[in-house]
Amino acid sequence: MDINKGLLLDVFDLYCYDNETGKLLFMSENLTQSSIKGSADESEVRNGRGNNLFATLSSNKTLTIECTTNAFSFDSLAFMAGTTVHTGEGVSYTSTQKVKLASGALTLAEEPVDANAVQIFKDGAEVEGTVSGKSIAITGGQDGAEYLVMPYAYESTEEAQEIEIKAQDFPSACKVILKGVERDQNSKIVADMSFIFDRAKPQNDFSIDTSSELSAKDTTITLKVLNNNGTLAKIVREPIAE
Repeated sequence: MDINKGLLLDVFDLYCYDNETGKLLFMSENLTQSSIKGSADESEVRNGRGNNLFATLSSNKTLTIECTTNAFSFDSLAFMAGTTVHTGEGVSYTSTQKVKLASGALTLAEEPVDANAVQIFKDGAEVEGTVSGKSIAITGGQDGAEYLVMPYAYESTEEAQEIEIKAQDFPSACKVILKGVERDQNSKIVADMSFIFDRAKPQNDFSIDTSSELSAKDTTITLKVLNNNGTLAKIVREPIAE
């Protein structure tokens, strides 16, 4: 028995692996909070005179992992949505473009997928234009005048990433590793800690929160640990040699 007491002061790092391929699905080394919570159902057995407590029966042991981060991860978003990230050409949308008329034409940032879907406004009123590639010819316009081009669809590049959230796809169980360190009373790192969960399933709920105030928003990933041949988790403490 080790009578020396240590401290778990630092937040964990989170790594999630595919159970079948062993491939890393996503990771987070930018957590702001992490916790492992254990619970179980308990029922009382009472009998005899006075109906005294004779025994307690425990069942349904549950482990829950909660990890919070203020960093955005495209991979973790795909995982929580029950899908993966696809890289390659697709369809995206431009931002609103403020473009000045030059030589009777507006030059767009991207070529539209559908020329008929491009809408142009000047001083709050929609104007007509002839779209050809990235150019829009404006009849009767004054060079230097500013026009507003509404967002429209364009073909994204091969480097673009896409998540397709399907109605019938849900996140599957994965192998979760939480990495941490143990410190002594002088805050010196004395051991490497690995919390290993062979089967953990993320909850289906997730949210993407933004606000007009420029500040980072927290995202919490909650995973329920599943039974793996009678084992829920393993914790490995590896002392660090001085």
